[in-house]
Amino acid sequence: MPGKTTYRRNNLWSGILAGLFICLFLLTLTAYSQPPANHRQSDSLKRMLPETSGREKVDLLTEISRTLWFTSLEESMEYASMALNLAQELNYPEGKADALNRMGNVHYFLRNNDDVLRHYNSALNIADSLRDFRRMGVYLNNIGLLYRELSS
Repeated sequence: MPGKTTYRRNNLWSGILAGLFICLFLLTLTAYSQPPANHRQSDSLKRMLPETSGREKVDLLTEISRTLWFTSLEESMEYASMALNLAQELNYPEGKADALNRMGNVHYFLRNNDDVLRHYNSALNIADSLRDFRRMGVYLNNIGLLYRELSS
């Protein structure tokens, strides 16, 4: 009778593995049939743009730039550049620093290390002049991550 037990055990495992495979297949299919969450998020943020102005618009543009990192680096850079230009017009140094940081992030993903460092350092200098320690910490962390990656 050991043959029947082995057969039943193997048959049970075959059924479990087949069920697992089907579940993974359906999850994968579902995940790829929907737009990425960041894409949906950036679309909803873009719809808010006409209703915003001033500093709020700068902050919204930098947030849209962040949501586009994994879907369109080119578009992410465009929104960060728009934020930088508007922040300069409004004399909004915090917004300028955040926009420069976002631009540095895009260059980081593109592996343009000189541009990354230039943008991160510009953002850091602004935060330092404002004595904004939270922003300084974020920008220093980004610089540290870049150097860690470069050293490995």
